[in-house]
Amino acid sequence: MKESFFQFSDPQLVKLNFQINEDFDEQLFTGFSIESEVHIGIIEQGKEALVSLQLMIGNSSANYPFQILIVMSGNFTCDKEDYFDKLLNTNAPALLLSYTRPIISLITAQAGYPSFHLPFMNFTES
Repeated sequence: MKESFFQFSDPQLVKLNFQINEDFDEQLFTGFSIESEVHIGIIEQGKEALVSLQLMIGNSSANYPFQILIVMSGNFTCDKEDYFDKLLNTNAPALLLSYTRPIISLITAQAGYPSFHLPFMNFTES
């Protein structure tokens, strides 16, 4: 097996807000909405970038039992400049998403809800 030319380090939980919705009406619940934003800060053109993935799960309306805002970031490097932009927009958020999964699952379970498992997301279409 060969090491990839695309690497990352220092994945960090930057922000985490969890709030139970006291006004939740189970009859209005039709499933969770998940909104995502990817922010890319170039450190060295074509070689290094700081990428942040922000997820908003649910919201404060009566449709959802809770709301979660989570931001995870990491430093990404690449030895092949031709691929860097594409990898930053697709692979980087997918990698960061994998670090948010256990956090979301643990928090929802500790709050007395069934563990919420983040679905896989397709970042190639955003």
